Amino acid sequence: MRPYSLQSDRLEINRNGRSKKNIVESLEGIIVAKTGVSHSIREVGLFYVRQTVGNLPDGRGVVYYFEPEFIYAADIGMPRMALIALPYQVPTVPGEALGSYITVGRGDGEFPQFEEASVWSAAGLDNRDILYAASPGSVIIGAKEGVDEAALRKALAGRVDNLTNEGFFYTGRITPFDETRICSDLQNSVAEVRYASPNGQVRSSAGPWWVDRVL
Repeated sequence: MRPYSLQSDRLEINRNGRSKKNIVESLEGIIVAKTGVSHSIREVGLFYVRQTVGNLPDGRGVVYYFEPEFIYAADIGMPRMALIALPYQVPTVPGEALGSYITVGRGDGEFPQFEEASVWSAAGLDNRDILYAASPGSVIIGAKEGVDEAALRKALAGRVDNLTNEGFFYTGRITPFDETRICSDLQNSVAEVRYASPNGQVRSSAGPWWVDRVL
């Protein structure tokens, strides 16, 4: 939750109602800052994502488990899409109980906060692609039985950076927004690799998720 504040880093608006900074330029800047990938956006869409957990006690409304997400999906000329998720957070102040909080008002007066955006890599524009995108350039690798860490590192040298032993699997860095092809190549061409997959996003299973394209 974002703490209550009267300051805002949102885009300034001209008198004619247009942003001083083009939205596409802002999205391109976020992608570069978060991933190091610099490509012009060819096409962009906007998705509205939320999770529900049931009806209110009186049966008249829907309970939203989390605050909604607004996710831009950008075609940057790479094999996978770049997703830019803008957080929508109702401001809060500490409550009386330890660890509790109280919401201030009923909206996010600082939305959109482009500086707080997160970037993900998606295989396409299906609902599942939007919901369960991957961390750009992050890969999960499993070694075949009997292959020790030294052998795996030698086999992946020059192909996977920052290989880290996580216990039951390894993580590493590859080219962002090309994860599907690279993972397939690693799994099919490196004898020591049992599986390789993009490091996908994990979401709550407390209730159904809903995805609507609004732009």
